[in-house]
Amino acid sequence: MEYYLGDKNLARDEFFRDKISASKVGFVDLSLFQNCNKIKAMGITNKDIADSLKESKALEVSKDGKMVRRAEGLELPAKLA
Repeated sequence: MEYYLGDKNLARDEFFRDKISASKVGFVDLSLFQNCNKIKAMGITNKDIADSLKESKALEVSKDGKMVRRAEGLELPAKLA
């Protein structure tokens, strides 16, 4: 999860950049990650993802456990071609 919402990936990943930008507070619905091949291959649920992120310093989960965002105040990286 930290990879998908990390600077290195978001510098090139239009899909997640757009989802983050579309939210006033930067949250992305965890269900969107279920379309990622690596997440599919692991067969994990949104609850599994939310539980695993409880101790993350880079990401935070919404109070209802259904969304995730970069740590508060962390801006998107510059966009690479």
